Amino acid sequence: MADAKKSTEEKIPEGAEGAEGGEAGDIKKAAKKKLFIIIGGVVFLLIAVGAGLFFGGVLGGKKDAAKQEHAEGEKPAEGEKHGEGEKTEEGAKDGEAKNKKLYLNIGEFLVNLNVSGKQASFLKMSTTLEVIGEENKKAIEENLPRIKDTLQVYLRELRAEDLKGSAGVFRLREALLLRVNKVIAPAQVSDILFEELIVQ
Repeated sequence: MADAKKSTEEKIPEGAEGAEGGEAGDIKKAAKKKLFIIIGGVVFLLIAVGAGLFFGGVLGGKKDAAKQEHAEGEKPAEGEKHGEGEKTEEGAKDGEAKNKKLYLNIGEFLVNLNVSGKQASFLKMSTTLEVIGEENKKAIEENLPRIKDTLQVYLRELRAEDLKGSAGVFRLREALLLRVNKVIAPAQVSDILFEELIVQ
């Protein structure tokens, strides 16, 4: 048996064994390189996707909202000093106040409509302005007389036909929104809501 082994070993030339080992080594090196490239590509892709989700607000936003709700639910005990957590909570409340929808009723308008005949036609309208943030609300309150004057002048030029159907109401809303935003610029009203709209 030992003689058989020796004879088979003697038959294989030494250079041939080294060549086969070299080829196998090259194949292994190439396979390792490919594996590293694939793993590197996957890791890079995961990092890129994670960064995109994080900076896009998909990741982290829900946790911050949950923390904010949790912080709002907890009231500090008496005598407890306000720390840095309070400062961030105040900052969150400031940001929330800036993005909060607020509604401001600007009263009722009763105007004669523009008619060609002898019979008078009236418009009775009660509106509420929708604004985002306290600054915009303050701008409306400061300019309320000017807003009312601008709307009165515009409404008196309307005819009853201008207010027919939902298309007429839509056009009225757009025209009023344009005029109010012009008065309070750079502040802005996001919408005008009709509480009452009667044409007689």
